[in-house]
Amino acid sequence: MFGIAAAVAEVSVPENRPIDGVNLLPFLTRESEDSPHSELFWRVGNKVAIRAGDWKLLRNPGRRQSETTWELYNLTNDVSETSNVAAEQPERVKQLATTWQRLNEQMIDPVWQR
Repeated sequence: MFGIAAAVAEVSVPENRPIDGVNLLPFLTRESEDSPHSELFWRVGNKVAIRAGDWKLLRNPGRRQSETTWELYNLTNDVSETSNVAAEQPERVKQLATTWQRLNEQMIDPVWQR
């Protein structure tokens, strides 16, 4: 979020102080047609997910699964996430879970817990 705030305020960010975020202005103003991220990563309590392209991998304990079970959805064909295709796509599950883990290891532990 800071990336876009700095851009709107027209302030520069010191190179020795990296920020968490991306300047989204070029995407909002259609100056750029690229994607600002190759993956989207999130975690809330014990609920976690990653989206890469058309694919979304998530763990949502208590919904329909255990804390270690991944669900996989092709959002192009299933925007409502009603058809879990993890069993048919084990390699994609493994790849996205590995990417999620790599991104998670780059993050600090949450400052607060629910």
